[in-house]
Amino acid sequence: MRIYVAGASREIERAKRVMAMLREAGHTVTFDWAAHIEKVEHAAPTNFEIRAESATHDVSGVVEAWEEGGALVLLHPAAGVPTVGAWTELGIWIGQNIHACADFTQDIIVSYETQTEPHTGPNIFDALVPVERFTTDDKLLQAIARLD
Repeated sequence: MRIYVAGASREIERAKRVMAMLREAGHTVTFDWAAHIEKVEHAAPTNFEIRAESATHDVSGVVEAWEEGGALVLLHPAAGVPTVGAWTELGIWIGQNIHACADFTQDIIVSYETQTEPHTGPNIFDALVPVERFTTDDKLLQAIARLD
């Protein structure tokens, strides 16, 4: 399965671990933003060209996973850990569904491993795509293994 992993750059080690485990299980990570951050040496570079390149790769990775019938894995950040990119990538995924007038069967898979209480009430965007939630990254990876 082709999978895009969204997460907070401040939790880069977590993202690298999940991406490695997905690859070991035979999945394709459509863009390794963690490796890209390490290459350019900053999650939000000030150089416009590098920022544009980074954003293009991220968006392309999300769209590729969606177009190939894959999944978006959102590594929900710990309480107090800011992230902008992960929420933007989630929005792109949802937007792809709406733009294509899709039947909303492509998964968003969320892991709350970092002691963050999952949102327990309804979220209006849950109506647009199926959302699966797991309390640990390991449970998330076990569930993905069963999808194949």
